[in-house]
Amino acid sequence: MNKKAKDIVDKAIAKAIKERDRKGYRENLGYDQRIRVRDEVGELDMHYIEKCDVMAYFDSECDKI
Repeated sequence: MNKKAKDIVDKAIAKAIKERDRKGYRENLGYDQRIRVRDEVGELDMHYIEKCDVMAYFDSECDKI
């Protein structure tokens, strides 16, 4: 997986975890960052399948919150 793409996802997940710790759990926590993550990953020079793998990684990390 592209390191820059993984860093984008990890940053969004860290933000969601920090929000959970401050305000408590809420539905769709982390998933509200999906569009921003998708747009940032879309700007990277990656194949479509790689982008899909990154978004699958994002979804799996959101599920863990």
